[in-house]
Amino acid sequence: MSVLLHRLDGWFAEAVRRDLLPEAMGAPLDAALHAAASDGLERPIDPLLVIMLCGPTAVGKSSLLNALAGAEIAAVGLGATTDRPLIYLHEDDDPARLFAYGQAIGELASDRAGVVRHARAELRGKAIVDTPDIDSAVREHRAATEAAAMHADIVLYVTSPEKYKVEEPLRWLAGHRQRRGIGFVLNKWDAAGMGRQFAQRARVEADFRALIATFGFVDPHLFFVSSREGGDGLASLRDWITGALDRSAAMAIGALRRRAGWGEIAAALSAARATLTAEAEDARHAAALWSAAAAAARQDIEADAARLATLPAPTGYRPRSGGLIGLAASTLPHWPRLLAATAAASPAGPFGGTAPGALERAAGEVELYARMRGLRLGAVADRFAPACAALAQELAAVPTQAEAAEVAANLNARVRRAIAALWLGVADLAIVGVLALTLWRLASDFVRGSYAPFSLLVSAAAIAALVAAFGQLGVRLLFPGLSRRIATAARRRGTARLDAAAATLTGATVEQIDAAIRLRAEATDLLAAIDREIAALADPAEADPAAARLFATARFD
Repeated sequence: MSVLLHRLDGWFAEAVRRDLLPEAMGAPLDAALHAAASDGLERPIDPLLVIMLCGPTAVGKSSLLNALAGAEIAAVGLGATTDRPLIYLHEDDDPARLFAYGQAIGELASDRAGVVRHARAELRGKAIVDTPDIDSAVREHRAATEAAAMHADIVLYVTSPEKYKVEEPLRWLAGHRQRRGIGFVLNKWDAAGMGRQFAQRARVEADFRALIATFGFVDPHLFFVSSREGGDGLASLRDWITGALDRSAAMAIGALRRRAGWGEIAAALSAARATLTAEAEDARHAAALWSAAAAAARQDIEADAARLATLPAPTGYRPRSGGLIGLAASTLPHWPRLLAATAAASPAGPFGGTAPGALERAAGEVELYARMRGLRLGAVADRFAPACAALAQELAAVPTQAEAAEVAANLNARVRRAIAALWLGVADLAIVGVLALTLWRLASDFVRGSYAPFSLLVSAAAIAALVAAFGQLGVRLLFPGLSRRIATAARRRGTARLDAAAATLTGATVEQIDAAIRLRAEATDLLAAIDREIAALADPAEADPAAARLFATARFD
């Protein structure tokens, strides 16, 4: 494959993968590229001409080939059917050259059963191919003819006065009108073949010319032949094949085929390029829509995180003593948390529940903008809804994940926990000492028959409370309030997930738009390269007008 065709295939593959081409634009380009591969646009022009005989059932294609060859090389008569292409090739022409036309005809030429060799010098450099009926009821026969047509330089459409009005083969032939030369043979042009219509030959001829003109064939090469009786018509056809279709004509036909092939690709590529309407400002606008949505969603996450800070912290993450301080901590701290839980406003719904909605609204705005601008987001748009749903699930799990991480971090702080435990132990020992001293004073006063003053009890209680408070204060300094830390961690985690989701959606959207811009620029370069390919081919209409006549132009009234 040539470098240019390889670039074209790569361009088309990426445009399809990104869903940047509507089917109506992609199909013609795909067909043109497939035809280019079959037509061998990348190979040098070979003066070997492949002339294919095709037509409806029972019009005498095989008889015509026998008449041209001057020998019975193809079965004819009632019940005879051509079920595979048959190649009539000069013995000096290497069948391997036909591989340049395509694998199908090359393999056929390499099969001895499918090739008849001859020594007629006037047919050197010309491969004449007899094909199955184009209107055959056998699908394989039609497929074989269609495959052979893809590799032909010239298609000679053979019909008869009985079948010339059958339009379906003509419609099929019109599809090959500009990719290969086309001529017409009206066979059985004799009294035996025409019967009662023989006296009205002029009317049949005019009617046939008018019919093929409706399919775009204006002033074609048209031969009226009797393969059974010979005569001037067969002689004219033979002279045209052996004389007019010389090496110069073969080169001109090859150039015409390539010009038509490149032109078809250029037309399809130009139409495809017109659908790529993206501009740099489109990428900036789409990115701005996503950015605004992410900013609004970020505020919602921060508000939910602030509410988390007002909720009670989970218990058990601070070290506790087994003494009196632990007993007090197991009861008294529940009251502040209970009051705080009652006063705090609980988040409405899951954490960051409104953030995915902001991105969903942005997705709708991006898609609406794309439709208005004629941008094809393709599979990128299909990722919007799943990404928003995934973000909602991730945000809902953020508070639990943040709490678990913070509690685990506190539980793993072994040095701090050891210091706090020691601190609480000293405080417990101090309280026990105060209580023991108070009890000893009370007992000794009782033995002496006197009563300790009430101020002693008040002082002991005050000292014990101060020591307990001092112990708790030390623990709280080492292990500060967990709710605020959970809120901070939740805000950080939630914002990170939001930013990641927004960055992914923004990146995918901008990448799609940038790809459309890049592919349009590449299409422009490819069209210029195609123009250079066409310009390198000499105008065959000037070099050989007779050959150019084979490539009829369309004219539909």
